[in-house]
Amino acid sequence: KQVLFKSPSQQHSFNFPYQVSSLPKYSDNPMSAQTFNLEVAPGDTLILATDGMLDNLYPEEVASIVHEAKANGMKPGELAH
Repeated sequence: KQVLFKSPSQQHSFNFPYQVSSLPKYSDNPMSAQTFNLEVAPGDTLILATDGMLDNLYPEEVASIVHEAKANGMKPGELAH
């Protein structure tokens, strides 16, 4: 269980993150999102999360939770609930 990469937060300024909304006047353009190319291998686990989770858990905590869940045979959909 090891965190190899965590993308940086995209914020306009402190505590003012980029937003995506169905109302254009309240939304940042999704094309302005950062993109990354990473090499992955069979058996790697990718975790995609919003600030709602990452504001409350450190990456190492997330890795530990996922590692334990996988060791106990839990499927991703079960863990997400």
